[in-house]
Amino acid sequence: MVLYLLVLDSPVVKSHGGTDYIGFSNSLDVCHRIVKGNLIEKIKQNI
Repeated sequence: MVLYLLVLDSPVVKSHGGTDYIGFSNSLDVCHRIVKGNLIEKIKQNI
């Protein structure tokens, strides 16, 4: 299970202890896409 949290200053991607290497890799990929796509700034502009 992977939990995605969003705070206004930076993305937080939580990979639970029971996550296998595929889940952990997916977490890193999601975090990379959040940062690369400037998602935090886009959300701040729309709040």
